[in-house]
Amino acid sequence: AYAPIFGDGNILMVSPSREARSGSVQLTGHTRTPGIHDLGTNKTLSSLIPSETIFGPDIYPLIGVIERQDSKTMARTLIDFSPLLVAKGDFDRQLEDGDIVRLFSRQQIQGLQNPDQARVIEVGSADQDDEEPIDTATKSFLEERSVYVRGAVRNPGPWPVSEGASLEALIS
Repeated sequence: AYAPIFGDGNILMVSPSREARSGSVQLTGHTRTPGIHDLGTNKTLSSLIPSETIFGPDIYPLIGVIERQDSKTMARTLIDFSPLLVAKGDFDRQLEDGDIVRLFSRQQIQGLQNPDQARVIEVGSADQDDEEPIDTATKSFLEERSVYVRGAVRNPGPWPVSEGASLEALIS
């Protein structure tokens, strides 16, 4: 016979950890509808971001990031997209189970331009401010996709953009 695992006076402690969810995608960042969403009803970016009404008031519309775990290598993959084009119905992408869709604010993107003021954290670190910091891997990903605006403009410097972003959208 087996000895009981628990007996009188034993205490079972369960510590919180990252939950494993199936059949869902997560929308985070500068949005009015953050959280876990059902993959069955949100199979594409356009169903998760149906219009500009889900954006926060200071959305950076030229780039968003899908964080996806590669099932073969278990590596974290980042995929860029334009939230503005998705909301206007001009771009779409299939979502996969476990995807995390990140939207950024202008303040977060401007923090990338001023490294002294930028707040960068490692993945998994806790932070208590309202504005979610950008982790180092995502920061590098955004910097690699930046175009430089120079000349007689209010905010010169690097601005991350996804494929399909127009010059008009970048200047505005």
